[in-house]
Formats: sequence, structure tokens, C-alpha cells
Amino acid sequence: MQVSADVLSLPKKKKLLIVGLLWLRWDVRNKANGGDSRRTTGKVTYEARMVTQQLQDAANAKGVQMTRTYAPRWTLLPPYIWKINVNAAFWANVMQGAWGFVICDHQGIAVLAGAGRLDVVRDVLCAESYACIEAFQVSADQVCSASLWRLILRPY
Repeated sequence: MQVSADVLSLPKKKKLLIVGLLWLRWDVRNKANGGDSRRTTGKVTYEARMVTQQLQDAANAKGVQMTRTYAPRWTLLPPYIWKINVNAAFWANVMQGAWGFVICDHQGIAVLAGAGRLDVVRDVLCAESYACIEAFQVSADQVCSASLWRLILRPY
């Protein structure tokens, strides 16, 4: 939170540059993970400055009103559906990894979560697969337990 407050307290030009750099860093990382060639630092810096300049030009243009529109990214699920998010990390030099998952109910509230370390793993896909397996096992155990308790507590 301190970093966010510090960035937001900067002059508009620097604030836009930092936001542009952060966005481009995210974009470069995702494209590199997708198999694209890596961009040079100079090219990333140039692109950040161009994005910043375009934002400033748009904000300063006379007669232009900037509006934000938000498209719904997620809608509530039916009450019997749980959403599972998994992620993993992989360190190729030591062939180790880590995994994690969060299971949310139909309202988007986290109901179960787990994380762990993998002492030996082949690649990131294997680590993510392990996260999926753990999430499925935990959710299956939870559903079975909940069903059993409903059965036990059901009035006759």
C-alpha cells in the first residue's frame, strides 16, 4: 500500500510514466511467457513514453471528454458451482516448484485455499497440474463432507 500511495502522490507526468512502465512490464512478461521474443529495455522504455504521451494528449485535447466504461468481467455463478483458480511457480535451475489454489463460492468468496512446495518437479505445467489435483481433492473432500453432514442432519 505504501508504494501505491507514493506513486499516487507523484506529479501527473511521472505517475503516468510509472503506470505505463508497470503495464508494459506485465505485457512483456506475458508475451515472453507465450513464446514471443523479448524486447530490449530501450524499446520497452520508448513504448512506455509513447503510451504516456498518448494518455497526456488525450487528456489535454480540447472538447474531448474521457469516460471509462467497465465491461462485466465476472458474473455470479449458480449456487451449486464453485470456481477454482490455480497457479504455480517453477525454478528450472533446481527443478523445484510451488503450487497454490483458491476455491470461491457462487458469490466469489474464498471458501478453501491451499499452497505447497514441490521438491522435485519437471516443469511449470506439472506444477500447475499438481495444483489442480490438490484443488480437486480438497473440493471433493469438502463436497463429500457437506453431503454427508446434510444426510446426517436431515430430519426424517
